[in-house]
Amino acid sequence: MICVVISLGFSVESAKEMLEKHNGDVESAVEELASNLGRPDDQPVAGTSKDSGKLEASRKRKEETKKEKAAYKRLAKDIPRTEEDHLDTGLELESEYLHKYLSFLNS
Repeated sequence: MICVVISLGFSVESAKEMLEKHNGDVESAVEELASNLGRPDDQPVAGTSKDSGKLEASRKRKEETKKEKAAYKRLAKDIPRTEEDHLDTGLELESEYLHKYLSFLNS
């Protein structure tokens, strides 16, 4: 986690402080660092192409993370939470499902 924040140009101290403040949430830590400091440590003043490229990369990562979280939520609701939630089928019916699935894969 800290490596991601440091790779964006922020100091180790700033990265540690913000990650602790945001309980390890990299997105929130980077967002606060970018908004409060205006620029990563030892980087050009905001508005230069180098700085805006890093900010754009940070935005893209944040957007990708949001998409991943949404995909996980969609997937998680289909995962059984208790033993009783599983599909109770016999071997014949399960075999039928597998044959149908294989036919979809082969077509």
